[in-house]
Amino acid sequence: MSNYYYWSVTPSGKWLMACGGNWEYKKYGFSPDGLGDLIYRMGYYALVTGDVDVIKACIKLLNERARWPYGLHPDNSAKNRIVWWWSRLLYNLKIKDTVKYRPRKDITRDPYITVICAIFWHQYEMIRDINIPYRISRPSMRNWKKYLETRDSKYKDRYEFWAKLSIDISSAFKFPAFVKSLNALMAFTAQSNEVKAHLLPFIPCWNYANRMLCGDNAISESDVKSYISQRGWIWNADKLKDMPDELGDGEPIYLDYQYLKFVFDNRNF
Repeated sequence: MSNYYYWSVTPSGKWLMACGGNWEYKKYGFSPDGLGDLIYRMGYYALVTGDVDVIKACIKLLNERARWPYGLHPDNSAKNRIVWWWSRLLYNLKIKDTVKYRPRKDITRDPYITVICAIFWHQYEMIRDINIPYRISRPSMRNWKKYLETRDSKYKDRYEFWAKLSIDISSAFKFPAFVKSLNALMAFTAQSNEVKAHLLPFIPCWNYANRMLCGDNAISESDVKSYISQRGWIWNADKLKDMPDELGDGEPIYLDYQYLKFVFDNRNF
């Protein structure tokens, strides 16, 4: 469990965690165990499991603008962005051995997207319980959420316009793989053939999950069954590793495989 991204809520309301990543150690000088991506990854977990307790816990954290529960708060977390930036500067100058970890209240768009998708799939009415801060919202995201809430086609039209424009701008500059993943998931839940078709050319052929989200029906059941779970989150990778770091036995859930299977089972949604 110590090498895989996985989070769960116990009956007593406590968070259990088990995750890790070498890139984090290189960035911070210590291993925060993927803490900053807690809600983002739990959105995927809730999507494939339908765990209502996880959905409710994520909604609570998001509305508190918190990236993790206070009970998991590390002592070396920065109090704000200024402290964080300053510690990174000292780290880069080799003055300090570690970097302050990102602030707990430094919320971004990605966890909102995965959690909203999970809510839409399993607890539709709870979408209205999510309040996205205006400072991190974008026209495509606002209209996407509004369309999922209301099913009013005018919001879908607006979402499609802004989403395609955003894809065009991103493709002209840097288009990170995780941004492609989020766009693919949003287009899938909104059932937007326009955005799917616009995004598909930018998805590599090996990324089965994102290609199916974008309407590629060439991936077969045998392709899905033959996939072997790996450490990290391959669906956000920019390229395949020459030597994949496969997971062994005993994980509580193989989230990358379960997500792939979920997408395959629902690819014609």
